[in-house]
Amino acid sequence: GMFSEMRLWDEYIQTLVQLGKRSEAERVVRERLDAAPTPEMWCYLGDFTEETRHYSTAWELSAGSCARAKLALGAAAMRRQAWEEARSELRCALGVKAHLAEAWYCCA
Repeated sequence: GMFSEMRLWDEYIQTLVQLGKRSEAERVVRERLDAAPTPEMWCYLGDFTEETRHYSTAWELSAGSCARAKLALGAAAMRRQAWEEARSELRCALGVKAHLAEAWYCCA
């Protein structure tokens, strides 16, 4: 397809999700992880599987530069009502991208 030929993986995956083709999007993510793992693809896998370990992998692979991973870990901690852990994760996300409104709102 056009997206894969142009290597617009994020756009391709987001389009599949918007079209209701979530399982196909997950298949593409897993294929990309086999071919060329990136923090973004690990985050997508975490989104699809709801397994926080994938966000941790994304964070490690990014060498501490993937704010999306920490934002997702913070959100997961909030769902468990682990407030101190959530605050710590969200502060890490803000350390990478200070403009993340979601993290500011939750840390306030």
